[in-house]
Amino acid sequence: MKEKLQTLKSNGHIFDTLYENKFIEDIVREVKADFKARQLERKPYENQWQLNMNFLLGNQYCTISGSGNIEDYDKQYFWQEREVYNHIAPLIEVRISKLSKIRPSMAVVPASSSASDISTAKVSKNIINSVNHKLNVSEKISKATVWSEICGTSFYKINWESEFGDSVGLDEFGNKIKQGDVNLIICPPYEIFPESSNASTIDECRSIIHAKAYHTDTIKSLWSVDVAGEDIDVFSLDNISTIGGLGYTASVPKIISKSKSDHAVVIEKYEAPSTLHPNGRVIIVAGDKLLHIGDLPYINRVDEKRGFPFVKQTII
Repeated sequence: MKEKLQTLKSNGHIFDTLYENKFIEDIVREVKADFKARQLERKPYENQWQLNMNFLLGNQYCTISGSGNIEDYDKQYFWQEREVYNHIAPLIEVRISKLSKIRPSMAVVPASSSASDISTAKVSKNIINSVNHKLNVSEKISKATVWSEICGTSFYKINWESEFGDSVGLDEFGNKIKQGDVNLIICPPYEIFPESSNASTIDECRSIIHAKAYHTDTIKSLWSVDVAGEDIDVFSLDNISTIGGLGYTASVPKIISKSKSDHAVVIEKYEAPSTLHPNGRVIIVAGDKLLHIGDLPYINRVDEKRGFPFVKQTII
């Protein structure tokens, strides 16, 4: 693709633009088709997660119907009782309470017994403690634990945010320039779409999609691109108008699934390093627009290699 693009650039601006537009359309189409295929493959898991959430909320009289939706079932006979004592919520709350008392602590081991390595390890440990305090990692772990208790897994996404950190000066418009800092984002499992649902670890995947619904104004602010807004079910990340509703009967609580208007699904596809893309690749798409395409942003693996910015937490 890149070689053809360079060839066409020498033939004139018109051919240039036509080819670039075709290249962008193909990329957007491929990413959206891949996302839809992964949504379809993972649908049974999402149904189970929604059923788990209903049970946690005390709605025990629901089931997964033959159509794949969560539905409430009525009384078989007029004399049947439908009172519920929620045994599940207290069990989950006790487990979360116990797990909240257990906090993993990162340690830095010096590479050798030399004074310089020992001193470097102490400084590194202090930096880690400072970042943990600044990002309130303990609270974020508790949030991730709730998701992993309900759905089995949760994810951490480690980003570098250019708008974080101390101010180092002003730009030409008088806005503050930040030095940047690390950020830790909790990703519920319904936002993460691995290459295969059978993959047990992140490293087994050749690509991972992180899909999240953003307000169109937020997309404009972050990527400077105008995207048409839709009514989005933030749990299934589907356009509500195309699926004809949330799929629940009136008696089932909709607390676990919420509709948001003027939103669009931002699809971030992370591809592992390969022969074609030695530094990996990340493609960001929203609506019919390409927001970004480039190498994996972080050198976060051994031997200065690039990898996915995700960490998976699994409950046992």
